[in-house]
This record gives sequence, C-alpha cells and structure tokens, in this order.
Amino acid sequence: MIPLALVYLVRKRRDLAFHWMFVLFGIFILACGTTHAMSIVTLWHPVYRLDGVIKAITALASVPTAFLLLRLVPQAITLPSPEQLRVANRALEHEVLERKIAEERVRTINAELERRVAERTQELHEANRQLNEANQRLTTMNEDLKHFAYAASHDLQEPLRVVITFNQLLARDFADLFRNKP
Repeated sequence: MIPLALVYLVRKRRDLAFHWMFVLFGIFILACGTTHAMSIVTLWHPVYRLDGVIKAITALASVPTAFLLLRLVPQAITLPSPEQLRVANRALEHEVLERKIAEERVRTINAELERRVAERTQELHEANRQLNEANQRLTTMNEDLKHFAYAASHDLQEPLRVVITFNQLLARDFADLFRNKP
C-alpha cells in the first residue's frame, strides 16, 4: 500500500519539490516487500534464482535511492517547518491587515482632500464672481465719471468762452483808446 500511496501523492501533487524521491522510495519499498514475499514463497517452493533476481532488483533500487537521498538531505533541511510557515503566515496576515487599514486611511484622507478642494474651488468661483461684479460696477462708474467730467468741462468752458468773447469785443472797441494814450 505504501508504494501506491506514494505514486498517488506524486500524481496529485505535481508541485512537490522532490517528487522523484517519492517515486524512488515507492520502487524501493515495492522491491523490499516483494523480497519478503519471495522469502515466504521460497520456504515451500525453492525458487532461489527468482528470489535472487528480486533481491538484486531491490539492491539496484536501494543504491540510487540512498545516494540521491544523501544529496537531498541538505536541501530538505533548509525547507521551513510547518510551525515556521504558520508564523510567517500570521506575520503576512498582520501585514495585510495593516496595509488594508493604511489604504482605508489613505482613501479617507483623499476624500477629505477632495472635499476641501471642492470647497476652495467654490470659494474661488464666488470670489471671482464678486470681483467681476465689482469690476463691472467700477467700469460703469468710470464711464459715468467720464461723462460727468466731459459735461463739467463743457459747462465750465462755456462761461469762459463768453468772458473771452466779451474781452475780445472790449479790446476791439477800446483798442483805439489805448493806442493813442502814451
């Protein structure tokens, strides 16, 4: 049963790091079991040659299995134990939880920043609207001031023209008087 269980394991778990070692163990155990069975058969029927062939096959299977197992032991020692894997998994789960919490904080901060940006943008739009209104009022006031200045200037120039005209008339009428006097 052991060789069949090993073959089943290798077929189902193709990702095993040392699957070939399980196959060699399966062959070796099958050969050992056959050797024991042949020892029982040889008690009643003396088939020594077949018993010898099976023992030779067992020996041939054991040599590469033992040699490759010796080469495999240093690599197998470096494999982490189940407890080490559990500790590593717990640490990773903790890290994942911390990252999720940090990501949620980042999302919250981003939402707050977006809200603030929207508020500030609205405030800027309102300030721009008020500035535009004030600019329009100032433009209107400047136009009114120009018209007033033009009218005031015209209104102030008209009496001066009358005074100038009267001065010119007086100067013409009295020009002869001033020329004859020394």
